[in-house]
Amino acid sequence: MFAEGDNMFRIGQSIDIHQLVEGRDLYIGGVKIDHDKGLLGHSDADVLLHAIIESIIGALGLGDIGKHFPDTDPQYKGISSMVLLEHCYQLMDKEGYEINNLDSIIMCEAPKMAPHIQKMRENVASKLHCDISQINIKATRGEKLGFRQTRRNGSSSGCIIKEKRSIEMAKVRTRFAPSPTGYMHIGNLRTALYEYLIAKHDHGDFILRIEDTDAERTSQAYIDNIFDSLKALGLNWDEGPDVGGPYGPYTQSERFDIYPKYVQMLLDKGFAYECYCTPEELEAEKKEAAENKKPYVYTKKCLNLTDEEKAKLKAEGRKPAIRFNIAKAQKAFHETSMLTFEDMVKGELHVDTNLLGDFVIMKSNGTPTYNFAVVIDDMLMKISHVIRGEDHISNTFKQILIFEALGAEVPKFGHLGMILAPDRSKLSKRHGATAVSEFVEKGYLTDALINFVALLGWSPSDGQEIKTVDEIAQDFRINEISSSNSIFEYDKLNWMNSHYIKMLSIPELKERLKPYLTKYDLNELTDAQYTRMVEITYEPLTLLSDITDAVPYFFGQDVEFDEKAKETLDTEVSQDVLKTFMEQAQDWEWTEENLHEKLEAFRAYYKEKGVKPKVTMWAIRAAVTGRICGADMTAILAIIGKEKTFRRVKAAMKQTV
Repeated sequence: MFAEGDNMFRIGQSIDIHQLVEGRDLYIGGVKIDHDKGLLGHSDADVLLHAIIESIIGALGLGDIGKHFPDTDPQYKGISSMVLLEHCYQLMDKEGYEINNLDSIIMCEAPKMAPHIQKMRENVASKLHCDISQINIKATRGEKLGFRQTRRNGSSSGCIIKEKRSIEMAKVRTRFAPSPTGYMHIGNLRTALYEYLIAKHDHGDFILRIEDTDAERTSQAYIDNIFDSLKALGLNWDEGPDVGGPYGPYTQSERFDIYPKYVQMLLDKGFAYECYCTPEELEAEKKEAAENKKPYVYTKKCLNLTDEEKAKLKAEGRKPAIRFNIAKAQKAFHETSMLTFEDMVKGELHVDTNLLGDFVIMKSNGTPTYNFAVVIDDMLMKISHVIRGEDHISNTFKQILIFEALGAEVPKFGHLGMILAPDRSKLSKRHGATAVSEFVEKGYLTDALINFVALLGWSPSDGQEIKTVDEIAQDFRINEISSSNSIFEYDKLNWMNSHYIKMLSIPELKERLKPYLTKYDLNELTDAQYTRMVEITYEPLTLLSDITDAVPYFFGQDVEFDEKAKETLDTEVSQDVLKTFMEQAQDWEWTEENLHEKLEAFRAYYKEKGVKPKVTMWAIRAAVTGRICGADMTAILAIIGKEKTFRRVKAAMKQTV
């Protein structure tokens, strides 16, 4: 262990040896190698990866490979060591370290390793989430050490890992960049939340950027809703339209003077060209492709226009759009037409860029397209991590090429699966609320909503689901997010919200419940009475809005009787109970303590007459509240008061048959 500047470094080393036997496949460095023998072991026995894993675990001071992946555990039987290496990375990441450099030696007589080493490096780099330049693998014949073909194969590895503290954490910058064409929905919230958590986990910056280039569908009401929703949820941004920052403006429509410079840069480098095609001509191309049952790809007919041809088209009144030259960019930065990137959620993703087609980056009216503007904004705002829905994957490939063509650093991308309804269909209004503001209006606590949404694809390392946003941020790892779709379980959200309601103090509850009690005159109650009403009614609440239907009998002179109350009151026993209650209660002291004592005696009196205590109380409750279930009856009577109680009991006696 040693320090350099603000960084702490750790060194680890290891040697792994496995016997070569017949009847086993040979895996080294995650590559299946054609050979008549394979390595003997509980897993796939990949000596190279085992040595690497052991060196990392050793550098962390966390024992050895057998401690974390014991050969007695059936779950590791035959497992790929690539999986174990990914687990090792997660362990290293959780401890706050990353690979600085790794150097490994494969010791074997045969087969030859040289043809496979590059692929091994790629495999290791992908699982350790580092650049391939940080991984060195070499091979040597081990005859002097006895590593003969018929006997065994070995590997040695040494690594240096560094603490991610200063360099990495300082540059973490995430952004939530919604298009204000609708109210902020649950999918938006999860994206914003995960971006926020990534930033806060590494003490980075969370930026709010409004992408309002779709002028026809953009509304100020939607913009306001985004701001209000994020503020209500406590997801405060470090930079944004309202708070400013060093890379503003943070509203895309206010940045239109920025984009032409970078369009020209791409034109000058040959990574973009003018396109004079009319909408009618493009539509004809699409129609022809459809008729031939082929996917539409722009024909590039404007790619090699001469200056004379351009002048002629301009004379016709045509204004050019600007298209990105995908083939040239791909050829400039990649060996083949295949473009690959490591998604933080989905893993390795790739596409044949021949299928993408040259896309428009600037419309003929001078408006930048999404795929271009978002790259320029992310580049200039120094965004390091981008989280969004999987529907953006196709856009990501295009954006990576633009980043590369501009010589800019490509952010890390992560794409989230869909949020589905309990019936596995697309979440929509028919399943319930979808807009964040709707959930808040219904009485979902923002803490509960945040907690629940965080779990839509992510699980806490300690298994504890109830966590504050700060606790979630401390535990959150983007690489631990499931790549699968998530199910929006309303029942679970309701349970969680009920839990959070119970965690509120009574003074907090009193204030939180007032917006849902506007149909009642709270001036009818003293503060002490209101406090007591909240104390006896809040526990069953699932939503704050449930209080509206839980307390109507505390207000007004009279009550409405539900069907069960009417059935209860329409009996001789209930009428007798009410008659006797009116006679005995005249002299009662109307305090909660005394009422409790008197009602206990009253129940006992009727129990001696063969009436069950609950039947006795059903009669009084039905008369006073209009229902047979509810809060503590003693407290209800004390809050309502003697006069109102007697008025309602008399009314109940009159209205029965």
